[in-house]
Amino acid sequence: MAGPWIPLYLPINKLPKEEMEHAKFVRRLLMSLDVRCAEFESALALFDFCREHARVDKDDISPLRQRALRWIHIAGQAAATVVFLFHEDMTFIGKNLNLSPTLNKMLDHTDKRAATRKFSQYFPGFAGVRHSGQHNAKLYGSAEGMAEHASGPNLIVSSINGRTLGTTFRKTQATLDITFETHAKLIEVRNLYWAVFRPLDPDEAKHPPGYHR
Repeated sequence: MAGPWIPLYLPINKLPKEEMEHAKFVRRLLMSLDVRCAEFESALALFDFCREHARVDKDDISPLRQRALRWIHIAGQAAATVVFLFHEDMTFIGKNLNLSPTLNKMLDHTDKRAATRKFSQYFPGFAGVRHSGQHNAKLYGSAEGMAEHASGPNLIVSSINGRTLGTTFRKTQATLDITFETHAKLIEVRNLYWAVFRPLDPDEAKHPPGYHR
């Protein structure tokens, strides 16, 4: 796995004036992908802390254990939200690229599509897991909502089983593993996205092979 990488610079000053602002947002959102990776790492650390303190004797009624039992769900939802926001960053990179056609034409879109597909492969249920925590009543708080999402008598809503956060969303089971492996997958997608833009760095040609800015 490559990295860590410092986000790349883009040839913004060489673009038509009307495209520069959109290109700046592209770079900002590329940097945001790195922030999301750090945020997931923090959510994972909180999740692990809570798991450690919730595993003690079930008869333990100490305030720390009671809080840990609640915090573990907060940590799980935080992790799900980070993955959702990572996808949102990718989406708006694309929207801004469409408004900066000169920059857009400089990219290898085969590699960009491959990076997007990799995210879809790794996180197929990301939206459902996030929405179930952020919009619980909207999804499951009415007969209409239940009819849309429930797949039978056994409805699962933001339930944690070991290291997996799961929920029933649009009649399917959506899950997210809150693990170091999931964190590594986010980093991999970030690196794939950055690799698409790396050749556009005005100073890239000056660096020796293998150099990461």
